[in-house]
Amino acid sequence: MNYFQKAITLFILTMSVCTPVAAKDLHILIDASLSNPMLIDTAFNKRAATFAVQLISQLKQHDTVKLQTFGSLQSTDNFDVKALQVSRHNQKKVAGAVAGYLMSLPKTLKPQGSTNALAWFNRNSVDCSKDQHTILIVTDGIEASEYVNPNHLLSGKQALPAPSEFVNIRGCEVFMFGVGAGRLDQETSLLRKAWGQYFKQAGASFLAVPL
Repeated sequence: MNYFQKAITLFILTMSVCTPVAAKDLHILIDASLSNPMLIDTAFNKRAATFAVQLISQLKQHDTVKLQTFGSLQSTDNFDVKALQVSRHNQKKVAGAVAGYLMSLPKTLKPQGSTNALAWFNRNSVDCSKDQHTILIVTDGIEASEYVNPNHLLSGKQALPAPSEFVNIRGCEVFMFGVGAGRLDQETSLLRKAWGQYFKQAGASFLAVPL
């Protein structure tokens, strides 16, 4: 091997060591509003936990799972973000911890008086470049806020507003688990269409998982 070949080989080895791994985030947002059946029924929570574990099984080393609640804008509980990083040997432990947390919600989470999913996206910038962010929203999908009357949303009299200029989720992969839980099928269909339109306008891929 001549000097030039040695230099190229050394450069490639150096890049493989120094180039940072493109880590991915799985951000799990939990609807803490009083209307969410998953706060009172462990059967709903068990299914949500199973779905979350499936997503975690797709993560790789250095990826991070973040857990955060949303609901009332006045609740400081929603500021807390629990972060768990996946390493080579702890993926099952991370999945078990997340599943346990979701299953505990009916006993541990204090129900909140409103559902501000739209405000969360207005206030939180998410890096969705290079497929680095997946968002799982555990919710019945019923927005109840300054923007939307929940009864009008469920009847089809009111649509969700278009994403504001502050929503930064283009390129994100968004799952909404629990849409329409405990509601009529017509109401569930309206919720799926409403959120589908919202995330399409925001430039994110979207899958609603109804219950």
